[in-house]
Amino acid sequence: MPFTWNVEECKLMKESENKPNLKYFAADRETSREDKIAFIDSQTDGLMTALLNLYEKYQAEADKLKRDKWGIIKQNSLVAWMRRNTKDGKIHFSEYSGELRSLYGAERRIDNLMTRRTWDSYDDIVDEMFHRLLCRCLKEERAWFAKHDEYSVLSRKLIDSPYMPLLGISYWWGTDGIGVKDENGRSVKFTLEELRFLSDKCDKLAEKVSSYAAEVSGKFGDFHRKATQDCEPLEDADNEGVPF
Repeated sequence: MPFTWNVEECKLMKESENKPNLKYFAADRETSREDKIAFIDSQTDGLMTALLNLYEKYQAEADKLKRDKWGIIKQNSLVAWMRRNTKDGKIHFSEYSGELRSLYGAERRIDNLMTRRTWDSYDDIVDEMFHRLLCRCLKEERAWFAKHDEYSVLSRKLIDSPYMPLLGISYWWGTDGIGVKDENGRSVKFTLEELRFLSDKCDKLAEKVSSYAAEVSGKFGDFHRKATQDCEPLEDADNEGVPF
């Protein structure tokens, strides 16, 4: 079954929340290689298929590349081969090392495309790129959720509000949210209902401040304009008798 993903569903986030120590997603093991390729292509304008085609061509032509006395392909020969075979601009690589770009952080060259590196999870570049793409999708889900979820939106609103300190409660805030300390000194987040209550109070305070500001501006703004109009200019020529 083809793998589909929509940020609004937040399905990867839900899976990770149910398993705090999650290292691999269910899709990593349940999605076929062909479907992984199709999904990566859909997110990268066909990069995965282009990369696999290039790897197949490399395997067919590797024996023609120059090697050193230990039988290892010379780096300048590999880079020259890459340059000749990536003129369409779809695949990018380092002109210095031959390292492939746009692999979501996987550091591989075409000659070791199917060998995991230190920070990789899989040998097969298809599995590795699919997993890394899922991790990126998870970050997008969390960002979307924080922007659209009512609890997250209200938490951010209260953290940024200049009126929260005026409500007379001692509270904490941070990357985990906003809340108070219980009787045992433990940090407890506000409930959604509490966030709504506090948000309403901040809104009412903001309305009051705006109303008072308009009233003061109306009174003293007119006074300031009248005082400025009635004020006579100072004489520059003679300052005698003016105390400093």
